[in-house]
Amino acid sequence: MSRVPPPADTPSQPPKASATERPAAPTLVQIIDCSAADLSPASFALVMATGSVSMAVHVMGGTRLSLALFALNGGFFVALLGLTALRLVRHRSRAAADLRDHGAAMGFFTTVVGVCVFAIQLARLGGQPGIASAFYVVAAGLWFFVNYAVLAALITARTKPTLRRGLNGLWLLAVVGAQAVAALGGTLAPEFPLQRELLLLASLVFFLVGCMLYIPIISLIFFRLVFVRLTPAEIGWPYWIGMGAAAITTLSGAMLAEQAGDVAILASFRPFLLGFSLFFWAVGTWWIPLLVVLGIWVHVVHRTPLRYGVQVWGIVFPLGMYTLSTEQLARAAELDLLARIPPVSVIAAVAVWSLACAGLLRHIVGLFGGSGDIASTKDAADDE
Repeated sequence: MSRVPPPADTPSQPPKASATERPAAPTLVQIIDCSAADLSPASFALVMATGSVSMAVHVMGGTRLSLALFALNGGFFVALLGLTALRLVRHRSRAAADLRDHGAAMGFFTTVVGVCVFAIQLARLGGQPGIASAFYVVAAGLWFFVNYAVLAALITARTKPTLRRGLNGLWLLAVVGAQAVAALGGTLAPEFPLQRELLLLASLVFFLVGCMLYIPIISLIFFRLVFVRLTPAEIGWPYWIGMGAAAITTLSGAMLAEQAGDVAILASFRPFLLGFSLFFWAVGTWWIPLLVVLGIWVHVVHRTPLRYGVQVWGIVFPLGMYTLSTEQLARAAELDLLARIPPVSVIAAVAVWSLACAGLLRHIVGLFGGSGDIASTKDAADDE
Protein backbone atom coordinates (compact mmCIF):
# COMPACT_ATOMS: atom_id res chain seq x y z
CA MET A 1 0.00 0.00 0.00
CA SER A 2 1.45 3.34 -1.03
CA ARG A 3 2.18 6.00 1.61
CA VAL A 4 -0.33 8.87 1.65
CA PRO A 5 1.43 12.21 1.21
CA PRO A 6 0.78 14.85 3.88
CA PRO A 7 -1.64 17.67 3.18
CA ALA A 8 -0.23 20.62 1.32
CA ASP A 9 -0.79 23.03 4.23
CA THR A 10 1.11 20.88 6.77
CA PRO A 11 4.15 22.86 7.92
CA SER A 12 7.38 21.15 7.08
CA GLN A 13 9.68 20.12 9.93
CA PRO A 14 13.04 21.91 10.16
CA PRO A 15 15.91 19.73 9.03
CA LYS A 16 17.74 18.02 11.86
CA ALA A 17 21.37 18.83 12.33
CA SER A 18 23.72 16.15 11.19
CA ALA A 19 25.43 14.17 13.94
CA THR A 20 28.75 15.17 12.46
CA GLU A 21 27.90 18.86 12.08
CA ARG A 22 29.96 21.08 14.43
CA PRO A 23 28.06 23.64 16.51
CA ALA A 24 28.81 27.25 15.75
CA ALA A 25 31.83 28.69 17.52
CA PRO A 26 31.00 31.17 20.29
CA THR A 27 31.18 34.85 19.48
CA LEU A 28 33.77 37.18 20.97
CA VAL A 29 31.13 38.82 23.19
CA GLN A 30 30.04 35.42 24.53
CA ILE A 31 33.64 34.42 25.22
CA ILE A 32 34.38 37.65 27.09
CA ASP A 33 31.18 37.50 29.14
CA CYS A 34 31.65 33.85 30.08
CA SER A 35 35.31 34.47 30.93
CA ALA A 36 34.26 37.30 33.23
CA ALA A 37 31.58 35.16 34.88
CA ASP A 38 34.04 32.33 35.54
CA LEU A 39 36.98 34.58 36.44
CA SER A 40 38.92 33.16 39.36
CA PRO A 41 39.52 35.44 42.37
CA ALA A 42 43.18 34.48 41.94
CA SER A 43 43.31 35.49 38.27
CA PHE A 44 45.87 38.26 38.87
CA ALA A 45 48.39 35.52 39.58
CA LEU A 46 49.15 35.88 35.86
CA VAL A 47 50.33 39.47 36.42
CA MET A 48 52.19 38.47 39.58
CA ALA A 49 54.05 35.68 37.81
CA THR A 50 54.95 37.58 34.65
CA GLY A 51 56.06 40.62 36.65
CA SER A 52 58.24 38.61 39.01
CA VAL A 53 59.95 36.80 36.13
CA SER A 54 60.43 40.10 34.29
CA MET A 55 62.12 41.67 37.30
CA ALA A 56 64.19 38.53 37.93
CA VAL A 57 65.47 38.64 34.36
CA HIS A 58 66.17 42.37 34.77
CA VAL A 59 68.39 41.97 37.84
CA MET A 60 70.28 39.25 35.96
CA GLY A 61 71.03 41.65 33.11
CA GLY A 62 68.45 40.52 30.56
CA THR A 63 67.22 44.00 29.71
CA ARG A 64 65.49 43.26 26.40
CA LEU A 65 63.64 40.21 27.64
CA SER A 66 62.60 41.95 30.85
CA LEU A 67 61.21 44.90 28.86
CA ALA A 68 59.33 42.54 26.54
CA LEU A 69 57.80 40.79 29.54
CA PHE A 70 56.96 44.19 31.03
CA ALA A 71 55.05 45.18 27.90
CA LEU A 72 53.28 41.82 27.82
CA ASN A 73 52.38 42.15 31.47
CA GLY A 74 50.82 45.53 30.76
CA GLY A 75 48.47 43.80 28.35
CA PHE A 76 47.65 41.11 30.90
CA PHE A 77 47.02 43.76 33.55
CA VAL A 78 44.61 45.78 31.40
CA ALA A 79 42.76 42.66 30.20
CA LEU A 80 42.26 41.36 33.74
CA LEU A 81 41.12 44.78 34.95
CA GLY A 82 38.52 44.79 32.20
CA LEU A 83 37.30 41.28 33.00
CA THR A 84 37.18 42.09 36.71
CA ALA A 85 35.13 45.23 36.09
CA LEU A 86 32.76 43.30 33.82
CA ARG A 87 32.36 40.61 36.47
CA LEU A 88 31.53 43.17 39.14
CA VAL A 89 28.93 44.78 36.87
CA ARG A 90 27.26 41.72 35.32
CA HIS A 91 28.07 38.87 37.70
CA ARG A 92 28.13 40.43 41.15
CA SER A 93 26.53 37.42 42.82
CA ARG A 94 29.39 35.19 41.75
CA ALA A 95 31.97 37.63 43.06
CA ALA A 96 30.07 37.89 46.34
CA ALA A 97 29.92 34.11 46.62
CA ASP A 98 33.69 33.91 46.15
CA LEU A 99 34.14 36.49 48.90
CA ARG A 100 32.31 34.19 51.34
CA ASP A 101 34.13 31.04 50.24
CA HIS A 102 36.85 30.03 52.72
CA GLY A 103 38.68 28.09 50.01
CA ALA A 104 38.67 30.85 47.39
CA ALA A 105 38.33 34.25 49.08
CA MET A 106 42.05 34.71 49.71
CA GLY A 107 42.53 34.69 45.95
CA PHE A 108 41.37 38.32 45.91
CA PHE A 109 44.75 39.25 47.38
CA THR A 110 46.26 38.52 43.95
CA THR A 111 44.68 41.79 42.79
CA VAL A 112 46.67 43.68 45.44
CA VAL A 113 49.87 41.84 44.57
CA GLY A 114 49.31 42.27 40.84
CA VAL A 115 48.96 46.04 41.24
CA CYS A 116 52.14 46.18 43.36
CA VAL A 117 54.23 44.01 41.04
CA PHE A 118 53.18 45.96 37.96
CA ALA A 119 53.89 49.25 39.79
CA ILE A 120 57.40 48.03 40.65
CA GLN A 121 57.89 47.29 36.95
CA LEU A 122 56.66 50.78 36.11
CA ALA A 123 59.16 52.33 38.51
CA ARG A 124 62.19 50.19 37.66
CA LEU A 125 61.70 49.29 34.01
CA GLY A 126 59.38 52.02 32.79
CA GLY A 127 61.05 54.91 34.60
CA GLN A 128 57.68 56.12 35.87
CA PRO A 129 57.92 56.45 39.67
CA GLY A 130 55.18 59.09 39.65
CA ILE A 131 52.64 56.72 38.09
CA ALA A 132 53.92 53.93 40.33
CA SER A 133 53.24 56.11 43.38
CA ALA A 134 49.60 56.41 42.32
CA PHE A 135 49.49 52.63 42.06
CA TYR A 136 50.92 52.48 45.58
CA VAL A 137 47.95 54.45 46.93
CA VAL A 138 45.56 52.15 45.06
CA ALA A 139 47.37 49.02 46.26
CA ALA A 140 47.38 50.13 49.90
CA GLY A 141 43.67 50.95 49.71
CA LEU A 142 42.93 47.62 48.04
CA TRP A 143 44.90 45.80 50.71
CA PHE A 144 42.84 47.36 53.50
CA PHE A 145 39.59 46.62 51.69
CA VAL A 146 40.41 43.03 50.72
CA ASN A 147 42.04 42.22 54.05
CA TYR A 148 39.16 43.36 56.22
CA ALA A 149 36.30 42.59 53.82
CA VAL A 150 37.46 39.00 53.35
CA LEU A 151 38.20 38.41 57.03
CA ALA A 152 34.91 39.97 58.12
CA ALA A 153 32.96 37.88 55.60
CA LEU A 154 34.67 34.64 56.66
CA ILE A 155 34.52 35.32 60.40
CA THR A 156 30.80 36.19 60.34
CA ALA A 157 29.80 33.36 57.98
CA ARG A 158 26.90 31.31 59.37
CA THR A 159 28.27 28.03 58.09
CA LYS A 160 31.96 27.23 58.04
CA PRO A 161 33.86 24.37 56.43
CA THR A 162 36.19 21.93 58.11
CA LEU A 163 39.91 22.63 58.20
CA ARG A 164 40.35 20.19 55.33
CA ARG A 165 37.83 21.91 53.07
CA GLY A 166 38.40 25.54 53.97
CA LEU A 167 42.16 25.84 54.42
CA ASN A 168 44.76 25.64 51.67
CA GLY A 169 47.87 27.40 50.46
CA LEU A 170 45.81 30.29 49.09
CA TRP A 171 45.57 31.64 52.63
CA LEU A 172 49.23 32.60 52.38
CA LEU A 173 48.25 35.19 49.77
CA ALA A 174 47.33 37.36 52.76
CA VAL A 175 51.05 37.35 53.56
CA VAL A 176 52.04 38.01 49.95
CA GLY A 177 49.64 40.96 49.78
CA ALA A 178 51.15 42.71 52.80
CA GLN A 179 54.72 42.05 51.66
CA ALA A 180 53.98 43.26 48.13
CA VAL A 181 52.86 46.64 49.48
CA ALA A 182 56.02 46.73 51.63
CA ALA A 183 58.21 45.94 48.60
CA LEU A 184 56.54 48.63 46.49
CA GLY A 185 57.07 51.19 49.26
CA GLY A 186 60.72 50.18 49.51
CA THR A 187 61.09 50.57 45.75
CA LEU A 188 59.56 54.05 45.71
CA ALA A 189 61.30 55.42 48.83
CA PRO A 190 64.57 56.47 47.11
CA GLU A 191 62.56 58.25 44.39
CA PHE A 192 60.76 60.55 46.85
CA PRO A 193 63.27 62.00 49.38
CA LEU A 194 60.66 64.09 51.19
CA GLN A 195 58.39 61.10 51.79
CA ARG A 196 61.17 58.54 52.17
CA GLU A 197 60.94 58.06 55.93
CA LEU A 198 57.16 57.78 55.80
CA LEU A 199 57.29 55.24 52.98
CA LEU A 200 59.92 53.15 54.74
CA LEU A 201 58.04 53.25 58.04
CA ALA A 202 54.86 52.13 56.28
CA SER A 203 56.83 49.39 54.54
CA LEU A 204 58.22 48.25 57.89
CA VAL A 205 54.69 48.01 59.28
CA PHE A 206 53.45 46.01 56.29
CA PHE A 207 56.54 43.79 56.52
CA LEU A 208 55.87 43.02 60.18
CA VAL A 209 52.17 42.37 59.54
CA GLY A 210 53.11 39.93 56.79
CA CYS A 211 55.57 38.15 59.09
CA MET A 212 52.90 37.92 61.78
CA LEU A 213 50.39 36.37 59.34
CA TYR A 214 52.86 33.85 57.93
CA ILE A 215 53.56 32.14 61.25
CA PRO A 216 50.00 31.07 62.27
CA ILE A 217 48.85 30.35 58.71
CA ILE A 218 51.83 28.18 57.85
CA SER A 219 51.40 26.33 61.15
CA LEU A 220 47.80 25.43 60.27
CA ILE A 221 48.80 24.46 56.73
CA PHE A 222 51.60 22.24 57.99
CA PHE A 223 49.14 20.59 60.39
CA ARG A 224 46.70 19.99 57.52
CA LEU A 225 49.38 18.50 55.28
CA VAL A 226 50.77 16.15 57.91
CA PHE A 227 47.74 15.12 59.98
CA VAL A 228 44.78 15.31 57.57
CA ARG A 229 44.37 12.66 54.91
CA LEU A 230 44.42 14.43 51.55
CA THR A 231 43.82 13.27 47.99
CA PRO A 232 46.28 14.10 45.19
CA ALA A 233 43.83 16.74 43.94
CA GLU A 234 44.06 18.51 47.31
CA ILE A 235 47.85 18.72 47.21
CA GLY A 236 48.84 21.05 44.45
CA TRP A 237 49.87 24.49 43.34
CA PRO A 238 48.52 26.52 46.32
CA TYR A 239 51.32 25.14 48.47
CA TRP A 240 53.89 26.75 46.19
CA ILE A 241 52.63 29.98 47.72
CA GLY A 242 54.33 28.85 50.93
CA MET A 243 57.61 29.30 49.11
CA GLY A 244 56.46 32.46 47.32
CA ALA A 245 55.29 34.10 50.55
CA ALA A 246 58.64 33.38 52.21
CA ALA A 247 60.49 34.69 49.16
CA ILE A 248 58.64 38.01 48.94
CA THR A 249 59.03 38.44 52.71
CA THR A 250 62.78 38.03 52.18
CA LEU A 251 62.67 40.59 49.37
CA SER A 252 60.85 43.29 51.33
CA GLY A 253 62.96 42.71 54.44
CA ALA A 254 66.23 42.86 52.51
CA MET A 255 65.10 46.03 50.71
CA LEU A 256 64.43 47.69 54.05
CA ALA A 257 67.74 46.46 55.49
CA GLU A 258 69.66 47.84 52.52
CA GLN A 259 68.21 51.31 53.07
CA ALA A 260 68.34 51.20 56.88
CA GLY A 261 71.84 52.67 57.06
CA ASP A 262 70.71 55.92 55.42
CA VAL A 263 67.49 56.41 57.38
CA ALA A 264 67.54 57.00 61.12
CA ILE A 265 64.10 55.52 61.67
CA LEU A 266 65.32 52.12 60.39
CA ALA A 267 68.94 52.14 61.55
CA SER A 268 68.28 50.30 64.82
CA PHE A 269 66.20 47.68 62.99
CA ARG A 270 68.89 46.68 60.47
CA PRO A 271 70.27 43.62 62.34
CA PHE A 272 66.72 42.42 62.97
CA LEU A 273 65.74 42.95 59.33
CA LEU A 274 68.77 41.07 58.02
CA GLY A 275 68.23 38.21 60.45
CA PHE A 276 64.53 37.87 59.68
CA SER A 277 65.20 38.13 55.94
CA LEU A 278 67.73 35.31 56.12
CA PHE A 279 65.27 33.29 58.22
CA PHE A 280 62.51 33.59 55.62
CA TRP A 281 64.96 32.89 52.78
CA ALA A 282 65.87 29.64 54.56
CA VAL A 283 62.16 28.81 54.94
CA GLY A 284 61.53 29.43 51.24
CA THR A 285 64.53 27.31 50.28
CA TRP A 286 63.32 24.53 52.59
CA TRP A 287 60.02 24.40 50.71
CA ILE A 288 61.55 23.70 47.29
CA PRO A 289 62.55 20.00 47.66
CA LEU A 290 59.28 19.19 49.45
CA LEU A 291 57.20 20.82 46.72
CA VAL A 292 59.10 18.93 44.02
CA VAL A 293 58.56 15.62 45.84
CA LEU A 294 54.84 16.34 46.30
CA GLY A 295 54.59 17.28 42.62
CA ILE A 296 56.12 13.95 41.63
CA TRP A 297 53.72 12.12 43.96
CA VAL A 298 50.71 13.89 42.46
CA HIS A 299 51.58 13.95 38.76
CA VAL A 300 53.85 10.91 38.33
CA VAL A 301 52.84 8.39 40.98
CA HIS A 302 49.10 9.16 40.79
CA ARG A 303 49.21 10.33 37.16
CA THR A 304 47.14 13.42 37.82
CA PRO A 305 47.27 15.49 34.61
CA LEU A 306 48.59 19.03 34.86
CA ARG A 307 46.05 21.08 32.93
CA TYR A 308 46.25 24.78 32.23
CA GLY A 309 44.57 27.07 34.71
CA VAL A 310 45.33 29.91 37.07
CA GLN A 311 47.18 27.34 39.19
CA VAL A 312 50.20 27.23 36.88
CA TRP A 313 50.97 30.89 37.57
CA GLY A 314 51.00 30.06 41.26
CA ILE A 315 54.09 27.96 40.50
CA VAL A 316 55.79 30.57 38.30
CA PHE A 317 55.51 33.46 40.75
CA PRO A 318 57.51 31.81 43.58
CA LEU A 319 60.32 30.89 41.18
CA GLY A 320 60.67 34.45 39.92
CA MET A 321 60.35 35.89 43.41
CA TYR A 322 62.94 33.46 44.78
CA THR A 323 65.44 34.76 42.23
CA LEU A 324 64.65 38.38 43.09
CA SER A 325 64.78 37.87 46.85
CA THR A 326 68.02 35.89 46.78
CA GLU A 327 69.74 38.57 44.70
CA GLN A 328 68.44 41.31 47.01
CA LEU A 329 69.48 39.48 50.18
CA ALA A 330 72.94 38.67 48.80
CA ARG A 331 73.47 42.36 48.07
CA ALA A 332 72.04 43.68 51.35
CA ALA A 333 73.89 41.19 53.57
CA GLU A 334 76.99 41.00 51.35
CA LEU A 335 76.70 37.22 51.07
CA ASP A 336 78.63 36.30 47.93
CA LEU A 337 77.69 32.63 48.23
CA LEU A 338 74.00 33.45 47.77
CA ALA A 339 74.81 35.48 44.66
CA ARG A 340 75.57 32.22 42.82
CA ILE A 341 71.96 31.03 43.05
CA PRO A 342 69.98 33.63 41.00
CA PRO A 343 71.70 32.90 37.64
CA VAL A 344 70.45 29.31 37.98
CA SER A 345 67.02 29.94 39.47
CA VAL A 346 66.16 32.55 36.84
CA ILE A 347 66.53 29.89 34.13
CA ALA A 348 64.00 27.71 35.91
CA ALA A 349 61.65 30.68 36.30
CA VAL A 350 61.79 31.59 32.60
CA ALA A 351 61.38 27.95 31.53
CA VAL A 352 58.30 27.37 33.67
CA TRP A 353 56.86 30.75 32.63
CA SER A 354 57.30 29.76 28.96
CA LEU A 355 55.45 26.48 29.50
CA ALA A 356 52.66 28.28 31.33
CA CYS A 357 52.39 30.88 28.58
CA ALA A 358 52.15 28.13 25.97
CA GLY A 359 49.28 26.66 27.98
CA LEU A 360 47.59 30.07 28.11
CA LEU A 361 47.90 30.49 24.34
CA ARG A 362 46.45 27.04 23.74
CA HIS A 363 43.60 27.83 26.14
CA ILE A 364 42.77 31.06 24.29
CA VAL A 365 42.84 29.31 20.92
CA GLY A 366 40.56 26.64 22.35
CA LEU A 367 38.05 29.28 23.44
CA PHE A 368 37.75 30.71 19.95
CA GLY A 369 37.53 27.27 18.38
CA GLY A 370 35.14 25.94 21.01
CA SER A 371 32.10 23.78 20.51
CA GLY A 372 29.65 26.56 21.26
CA ASP A 373 28.84 25.33 24.75
CA ILE A 374 30.30 28.50 26.16
CA ALA A 375 27.35 30.41 24.80
CA SER A 376 24.90 28.38 26.81
CA THR A 377 26.71 28.47 30.13
CA LYS A 378 25.45 31.93 30.87
CA ASP A 379 22.39 33.08 28.96
CA ALA A 380 22.04 36.19 31.04
CA ALA A 381 23.99 38.03 33.67
CA ASP A 382 23.48 36.99 37.27
CA ASP A 383 22.13 40.32 38.34
CA GLU A 384 19.91 41.23 35.45
